[in-house]
Amino acid sequence: MRGIIAQATHEQARHDITLIYANASRAQTAYHEEFVQLAARNPHFRYLPVFTQAQGPLTAEALRSQVSKLAAAIVSLSGAKSTIASMRALALQAGADEDQLRTEEFEGY
Repeated sequence: MRGIIAQATHEQARHDITLIYANASRAQTAYHEEFVQLAARNPHFRYLPVFTQAQGPLTAEALRSQVSKLAAAIVSLSGAKSTIASMRALALQAGADEDQLRTEEFEGY
């Protein structure tokens, strides 16, 4: 995701990107400062970190409220297999189109 967002910012692409990045805490959030900076430079990129220890888990309602036109959006999910499974279910519950879901699973978590 980082590379896609950085390239879109570099190219001044006009498509909207929203990154909802859930981690237990800010300390566990890779590239947090870089995403903050990219969001400041790119008016088409929104960075929404979710720190679950402080905020609780991401909900379908929160996802719907943060992503306009969720049913038409391409939704990319990346992380551990268990995370992908729960986030996939959450995205579908929130109204994402299953045909528009993209996943990338990482082993060893």
